[in-house]
Amino acid sequence: MTNINKIPLIFLFIIIFSCISAVNAENPQQVQNSPTVTYPADPTMLYSSSVSIATSENTAHAGDTVQILVTITNTGLVNWNNVSLYIPIPNGTQFVSNVVLDRNQNLQNYNPLTGVWDLNIITHIERGQQKTLCLTVKVLPEAVGKTLSVMAKFNQLLLEGSGIDMSNQAPSARSVSLVVLNGGNCSGNGSMGNGGGTSFSNPWANTSSGIYNKNQLVKLQVNGNETIYYTTNGKTPNNMSQKYTKPISINSTTLLKFIAMDQFSDKSTVYTKNYIIDKVPPKVVKSTPKNNQVGFSLSAPLTLTFNEKISKASQYNNIQVKNKNTGKLVTIKKSVSGNKLTIKMVRSRLSLNNYQIYIPTGAFKDAAGNKNSKYLSTFKTGKY
Repeated sequence: MTNINKIPLIFLFIIIFSCISAVNAENPQQVQNSPTVTYPADPTMLYSSSVSIATSENTAHAGDTVQILVTITNTGLVNWNNVSLYIPIPNGTQFVSNVVLDRNQNLQNYNPLTGVWDLNIITHIERGQQKTLCLTVKVLPEAVGKTLSVMAKFNQLLLEGSGIDMSNQAPSARSVSLVVLNGGNCSGNGSMGNGGGTSFSNPWANTSSGIYNKNQLVKLQVNGNETIYYTTNGKTPNNMSQKYTKPISINSTTLLKFIAMDQFSDKSTVYTKNYIIDKVPPKVVKSTPKNNQVGFSLSAPLTLTFNEKISKASQYNNIQVKNKNTGKLVTIKKSVSGNKLTIKMVRSRLSLNNYQIYIPTGAFKDAAGNKNSKYLSTFKTGKY
C-alpha cells in the first residue's frame, strides 16, 4: 500500500474516535465509574424529632415565679422549615417573660397570647439542631390548691425540599404537673419527657351556681387563646355550639354548660353552672287564726304559713302582736321552721278582745334573697 492510500485510513480513525467521544459526552451515564447519589422515595424516612419540657419547681405558692423549659431537637437527617411549637401559658398563671437560649435573636419571638413559638428553621447538623425556650410565669391566687398542667406540642413542621407537614405525626412533650400549695416552702427540679399528653387553659365563669332574685350577666373567661363554646339548654357543647363573644344574660332559670377548645380541637372538660332566677317574694298563704276570725282561743299559738321556705331577715325582731282594746303590745315568743312562723304569747289573751298581728316588710327572706311585704291580720278572742 502506498503512502497516498494510508492517508484516508488515518482520517477515518480520527472521525470514528471523535464520534465515540461525542456520544459519551452527551450520555455521561454510560461513562464507567461515574458516582450516583440515591435519595429515599419517602422523605419522611429522614425525619426524627424530640420535644422535652421541664419546670423549675414541682410545687409553688401564689405569687411565686416558675420557669418552664421547652427543648426541641432535630434528630433526623433532613432540615425543617417553618417550624413552630404551641406552648400555652398554663391556666392559673400569668406570663412574665421569655428568652431563647441562643445567640440568634430571631428566635426570641414567642407570643404569649397565642402560645406559639416560631423557630422558622431547624437544621439537622450538630450546630443548630437543638433549641430551648425558657418561659417565666407567675402563679395566680386562683390556682391555690390546684394542680396545673404544662405542655408543648408542634404547631407546624415542614420538611425542607418536600414541604411535607409532620406536625401531626411529631411527638408532643409529656405534660408536666405543677402543684400550687396553700402554704409552706416548696421546691423541686421539675420533670421532662416525650409523649402524647395535651393540656391547655380551662375556662371559668365569674358567677357561681346559685339562686338569684335578679337577672345575671355571666362572663366566661380563659387564660389562654382557646375558644369557648356554650349551651343554655342543658346539652353538651361542642365546636358547633354557640361561640362565646360577650357576657351571657341569664333572665330565667338556666343550666349553662361550656368548654374551651384550642386550635388543635383539643377541648377541656365540660363545666356546668346552674342559675335559678327567683323574683317571687315570700307571702302568707295560710293563717291561724284566719283574718277577722271571731271567737279564737285565749292560749293557742298563732301560726302563719308562707308560700316557700323562709329565714329571718333584718326586721324579724319588729314582729308585733297588739291588743287593740288596750292599745298595748303583748309579750311574745317567735320561732321559724321551714315555711311556717309560730307566735306564742307569754300570758293568755284577754277574753272578748281584739288583737292584731303585724309582720313588717323585710322580716323574712327566701333562698334568693327576696323579702316579704308588710302583713296585717286581726282576730277576736272568745269568752273562754
